[in-house]
Amino acid sequence: MYYNQCLHIMLAVSPTTSIFRLKENKELEEKLKSRLKDIESREQAQGRREVEFEQQKSDIQLQKTRLQKEAKETIKRSLEEHEHMLNIEKKRVMELETELKKLRRQVSELEAKLKDREKLLEALQTSQRDAFSQEMKVHMDFEKVLDEKAALLKELHEALRQRELYRERCDLAESQLLSCKEHLRQAQQRDFEARRDEVECLYQKAKARFENDPAPITTTAGSHPKSPSDDGTAFETPEKTSPQHSAPTMQTTSESTGHSPLRALSSATGKQGPSLPVAEEHSPPGASASSSSWMEHMRRLIEERDMLLSSGLYRKDDVIIVKLNQHIADTVRKHV
Repeated sequence: MYYNQCLHIMLAVSPTTSIFRLKENKELEEKLKSRLKDIESREQAQGRREVEFEQQKSDIQLQKTRLQKEAKETIKRSLEEHEHMLNIEKKRVMELETELKKLRRQVSELEAKLKDREKLLEALQTSQRDAFSQEMKVHMDFEKVLDEKAALLKELHEALRQRELYRERCDLAESQLLSCKEHLRQAQQRDFEARRDEVECLYQKAKARFENDPAPITTTAGSHPKSPSDDGTAFETPEKTSPQHSAPTMQTTSESTGHSPLRALSSATGKQGPSLPVAEEHSPPGASASSSSWMEHMRRLIEERDMLLSSGLYRKDDVIIVKLNQHIADTVRKHV
C-alpha cells in the first residue's frame, strides 16, 4: 500500500524527469522491497515475538495465578499456623499471667518474709552488738583483773621479800638479843660476884671489929632501936644471896612490863641496881644518890637506843626508837 502511494506520486511528476525517476524508482523500489522484506521479516519476528510474548504472558499469568493461589494457600496456611501459634501464645500468655500472678503472690510473701528476716537480722545484729559490747567489757574487765593480779603478784612478791627481810632482821635481832642477854647475864654475874665479895669483906671487917671492940658496938646498939645485925638483912652471907633473888630474868621482866625485851632488859637492870649492894641500902638518901640513879637509867636508855639503831633493823622513825626518845626526854624534863 505504501508502495502504490509512492508510485502514484512518482507518476504525477513531470515527463522530463520520468526516466531518471524510473531508475531511481527502481532502485528505490528494490530498496523498498528489501526494506519491505526486512520489515516483513521483522513483522513476522515481531509476530512471533508477540506470540511468544503472549505465550509467556499467559504462562506468566498462569504462573501468577498459580503463585497467587499458592501464596493465598501459603498465607492461609500461615494464617492458620499463626492463628494456632497465636492461640498457643495466648494460652502461654494466660499461663504466664497466671504464673506471674502466682509469682507476684510469692514475691509479696517473700517480701513479707524478707521484712521479717530483716527485722530478725536487725535484732540479731543488735544482740550481737550488745554481746560484742558485753564481750569487750568482759575483756576489759579481764584485762583489768589481769593487771590487778599482776599488781597483787608484784605486791605479794614484794611482801614475801619484805617478810624474808623481816625474818632475817628478826633472826639478826634475836641473835643480837641472845648475845645481849648473855652479855647482861655475864655482867650481872660479875656485878653480883663483886658485890658479894664486897659484902663479904664488909661482913668480915664488921665481924672482926665487933670481936675486937664489942663495947662501942653495944653502946651503939643501945642508942639505936634496931641494929642492922639484929634485922638480919644488912649482912647476909653469900650462901643466902643468889642471882635468882637479886636479878630477875629478862623474860620475867619483859612479861611484867609488856615492853620489848631490850627495854625490859634495861628496865630490869635499872630496877635491880639499887637493891644489889648492901652498902647502898644503908647509905643515907640524898641528892647525889637520886641523881646518879636517874642518870644511870637515862644512860642505859640511850645505850639501848644506840644499840637498836646500830643493829640496822630499826630507823629513827620507828615506834620503839620514838618511844625511847620520848622516854629520855621525859626523864630529862622530870629531873632537870
